[in-house]
Amino acid sequence: AMQRSTWLTYLKNSFGVPVDDPAVAQKFTNDVPVCRDIYLANAWPQVPVEKVRADMGFRSTFFSMRSVGDSVIFDGRGFGHGVGLCQEGAMRMARDGYSYTDILHHYFAEVHLVDLKNLDFFRDDGL
Repeated sequence: AMQRSTWLTYLKNSFGVPVDDPAVAQKFTNDVPVCRDIYLANAWPQVPVEKVRADMGFRSTFFSMRSVGDSVIFDGRGFGHGVGLCQEGAMRMARDGYSYTDILHHYFAEVHLVDLKNLDFFRDDGL
C-alpha cells in the first residue's frame, strides 16, 4: 500500500500525468488488467509499467491497483515469464474461434511457424 497522494505525485512528477483531473486519477489508481500491459492502465499519458516496477521495487510488471480510502493497494499478479503471450487473452481468442496460428501471430507478429518435418531445410550443417 502507498499513500494515494504519494502515488499521484510520483505519476505527475515522473510521467506528467495530469492527476488533478479526477477521471485521470481514477484510471491510475484503480486498474485490474486482464493481461500484462506495456503501459499502466492502458491510459494516456503512457506510463511504462517496467519503469514503475523498477522504481517501486515490484517483482513483476503484472499488478493491479485499487483505491481504499487515502491509500492505493497494489496486488502483484505476475508469475509468468513476461514474454508477451497473455494466457487469458489467448484463451478468449480460442473461444472466439481463432486458430492457434492466428493467436500466435497476434502476440508474436514476426514469428514464422515451421512444420518440424521441414526443419532440416533451415539447419546449417556446415557443408
